[in-house]
Amino acid sequence: MLVSGDAGIGKTTIVSESAARAGVALYLGRSAHIGGDTIPLAPLADLLRQVRRTKPDLLTEAPALAALHQWFAPGTAVPELSGSPHGGVFVAVLELITRLATEGAAIVGFEDLHWADTVTWDLFEFLARNLIDEQVVLVGTYRANEVAGHPSQRGRLAELSRLPAAHRIHLEGLDREEIAQRVASLLGGTAPSQLVDQVVARGRGNPFFTGELVAAHLSGETIPMVLSDLISAEIADLDDHARLVLGAVATIGREASHEPERDVEAALRTVIDFRMLVVDNEAYRFRHPLLGEVVYADLLPPQRTRLHRSVAATLQQQTVDVLRRADRAGELAFHLDRAGEIEGAFSALLAAADAAETIAPGAAFGHLERAFELWDAAGERSATVNRGHRLWQAADIATSTVGNERAVQLAQAAFEHGPPPLGAAWGHERLGRYLWATGRLQESSAEFAQAVALLRDDEGAAAAPVYAGLGQAELMAGRYAMAKEWCTKVFELIPTPVDNPLAWGMARRVLGITLSNEGDPDGAVELCRASVAVGVSAQGRALATVYLCVALGDAGDDHAALSTTLDAVAEGQLTGLDRGFGCYLDSLAAEALIRLGRWSEVAGVLARQPLADTLPVGLLRLARAKAMLAARRGEIGEAVGQLAVALALPNRRLAPHRSRCHHGRRPPGAWQLGRGRAGSRAGLGCDRHELGVVGGAVLNVRCGCRGGANARPAGAARTGRCRRDDRTPSAAARRCSVVRRGRAGRPATRHGGTHRPRSRQPDPPHGLGRRRMG
Repeated sequence: MLVSGDAGIGKTTIVSESAARAGVALYLGRSAHIGGDTIPLAPLADLLRQVRRTKPDLLTEAPALAALHQWFAPGTAVPELSGSPHGGVFVAVLELITRLATEGAAIVGFEDLHWADTVTWDLFEFLARNLIDEQVVLVGTYRANEVAGHPSQRGRLAELSRLPAAHRIHLEGLDREEIAQRVASLLGGTAPSQLVDQVVARGRGNPFFTGELVAAHLSGETIPMVLSDLISAEIADLDDHARLVLGAVATIGREASHEPERDVEAALRTVIDFRMLVVDNEAYRFRHPLLGEVVYADLLPPQRTRLHRSVAATLQQQTVDVLRRADRAGELAFHLDRAGEIEGAFSALLAAADAAETIAPGAAFGHLERAFELWDAAGERSATVNRGHRLWQAADIATSTVGNERAVQLAQAAFEHGPPPLGAAWGHERLGRYLWATGRLQESSAEFAQAVALLRDDEGAAAAPVYAGLGQAELMAGRYAMAKEWCTKVFELIPTPVDNPLAWGMARRVLGITLSNEGDPDGAVELCRASVAVGVSAQGRALATVYLCVALGDAGDDHAALSTTLDAVAEGQLTGLDRGFGCYLDSLAAEALIRLGRWSEVAGVLARQPLADTLPVGLLRLARAKAMLAARRGEIGEAVGQLAVALALPNRRLAPHRSRCHHGRRPPGAWQLGRGRAGSRAGLGCDRHELGVVGGAVLNVRCGCRGGANARPAGAARTGRCRRDDRTPSAAARRCSVVRRGRAGRPATRHGGTHRPRSRQPDPPHGLGRRRMG
């Protein structure tokens, strides 16, 4: 058995675990490599020490093993081996292994054959050819990249592979789920999703690398010292030309091709033979990402600058259409920045932000943040750019990528640089929304009031985004009639999405949720689907999808809600929107699973939450989902505890006074925190339904459904309202009628012997309030 793989991939582990699981004896001999020199027959010496500890009589009593006595006799030096068959040592080793297997099967391993001397390879090959019917598995492990640099060793492996009983195994890395479990065990708690993603990308599933990367993360290191030393040792034997080629690939930072130049080809052949680079679809990449990191770190600063400048010059030779692509635009900006070309980097960063905004908002925000850092040093380039407009652009992206606190900071800074691009009313509405999302409700209320005061009747279609935003604010406040009025105003100005798909789509989904709360969930789904369809950016589609998933759940289409939600989660991870939407979407998926009775899958969906800087509304929905699951299982304490977590979060809603609209607008100053019935429970955040629906589930438990999945309500035997075969979550939820939840999580009562919902008021998005439950 020939087992290959990178250092730390688990070659020794798989051999040891195989022996343990099979219940057979294991004898391992390790090759030694000290000071650049190999130790002759080091695996044999290691093997004999193990046998001497476990079966000392075997070595002294068997005459056939006399040739091995001098290897372990006190004060005896290892003899010089000459001639064939090496003084009978090979035959004696064969006899020894045969005797080890007389009492049962055994595994004999020669580890690290890439460091083995010629005689050790001879011994291994001799045993492989002469162990025929013995109960022995002969194993040799080696690093494929190091053997690749030794033609003689490659030839030996090729010959051994031709033996009838030979098998070759090349170990790959762990998958993401396995890495997440390993990271969690190393941390002693839940593994943050971002850390797992980094370990997956950098460690490529190598168990040893995974452990070192987690340790480096905990200690604040960028590259683990142990890994840096190991990789540097691999590079040490390369000549300067080969190292320069590696440095160029490391600087490029991705797969790369080359022009047919002989000098480059010779160096490439060297690093490929050493398994530093591999060929993949006619391009070259590092065998392991950490190789590239170490190579780049070892470059001298002037080398890095020259290489980045050269790469940028090559990229600039591409056509304008190619450079408009988000990936190429971002790549050019990165290399110009690293080359110290400040003015060129500044312009390239803004172009990259524009190219990435609709498809990768997370990357676009990073480009803008770096451009702000270079603004003052960019000279004339920055003087021609409206800084305020760029700050508004960054604020709008920040709300879904890095958090609303940063969005507030950017929006407030933008006001200092002149009027907003779509007018002052639009700017105050935007800032109000960012403040609302951070829980700063009084400031948010003031901004919304200012937006209303600044609106004019003659603004025309330019006011549509403000109307749509205010409609969404009313929806968040639980004021559905007012939300509909704002949306109606939007459709009067832009009856089709052609003129302003963003405002039209926002008004469409807001109207959809208001319809759902008025008892028309199917109409809500249709409107929300239309909003998703006109989404022109990843950010707009993600927000519209949140509304659609809520509407699908309210309509009782839990299968569609689940699949749509999971698709949106995956897209959010790719586009950098996970922070803004991930927790809320995961929670919606968990609720759909709960309603479908697939309780065992909920923990896996919620395992990565909450992420860093998760919006409070996401935390609210997360607590709700956990409380729902606990209530269904009869875990009263856990359900109540999760409700307490939700109650402690900042209020997610504004409660404006009831005021008459004039031409679709509220009078200035009317937008404030209510103190009457609408705002009497402002601290709850989602008082009338978001938590009320969970409270209904807890009430269900308190009324007697305390036995988890097999629970039966108290008094069921007396009333006959709960069948004895309710042994599954779905059955219990369907048939229990003492206090029963509707299929979308709504309380229900009995009328005429059948279950009917008391009201069809589905869950509003973002922790919205709704009418108090009866």
